[in-house]
Amino acid sequence: MTWSIAWFIMFHHHPSDDPGVRPSELERLTTSVHPKAKLPVPWAEIVTSLPVWSVMLANFGSTVFYVVLIMYMPVYLKYTMKVDIAYNGFLSTLPPLGQIAVMFTAGRCASLAQAKDWMNVSAIRKVFSCIGMAVPAILLTVATAIPNSYIFYSFLVVSYSLSGSVFSGFRVSQIEMAPNFVAVITALGDIFGSLAMNLTHIAFIVTIGDSSDQMAWDEICWYLSVILIVCLVPFVLFGSSKIQPWNTPEKPEIIEPIAI
Repeated sequence: MTWSIAWFIMFHHHPSDDPGVRPSELERLTTSVHPKAKLPVPWAEIVTSLPVWSVMLANFGSTVFYVVLIMYMPVYLKYTMKVDIAYNGFLSTLPPLGQIAVMFTAGRCASLAQAKDWMNVSAIRKVFSCIGMAVPAILLTVATAIPNSYIFYSFLVVSYSLSGSVFSGFRVSQIEMAPNFVAVITALGDIFGSLAMNLTHIAFIVTIGDSSDQMAWDEICWYLSVILIVCLVPFVLFGSSKIQPWNTPEKPEIIEPIAI
């Protein structure tokens, strides 16, 4: 409700209606708008592109990871750790808060690495994808060898927090590889994400059910580790932030811009 109120107050239909826009910004927005080209979607090139598929698979693996940890860790706290409901809510907020902190930190680090030209953009995306997927996979595997449930949960929190770095990884490369068709690629990624969510819920019910056994959660961690690595490897091998040749098809149809 609070976010909705803030959105209605701060949202403006045109830049000229926003009192927060500086005159120089408004001039740039109103003078730099050129006719836009309506480009035909190169479906064949998109569905056969290895960089696109690598992003789809990475998105699938990270979504499975998100769903299990963010939606079912409260179940672990309640039934396995026997945490009182008064503390369950607090402990359940730690993973997303950690992810937000890592997300902003990773974004600054990625921008710095790009500004300093320490490595090319594709390499930066792969490094931060590894931090957000490979490192959590290792931590989840290590967690299964820890008998203490509170330390085990701490590893889960750190793993989920580190996943925030993928927002400076493969989740950015889909914009960079084909800026003209980022909506199409994002839509395909959402399809994979929805598939991952549904399959995860089914798998969780089959694997865990009403069980509060720690061994069942150890198995979940092993599965997640394998999924994260398997879905990350294609992006490390084929992921790219270079603009793809099919990003600019021939003979675009010109559409006049809407006046601001």
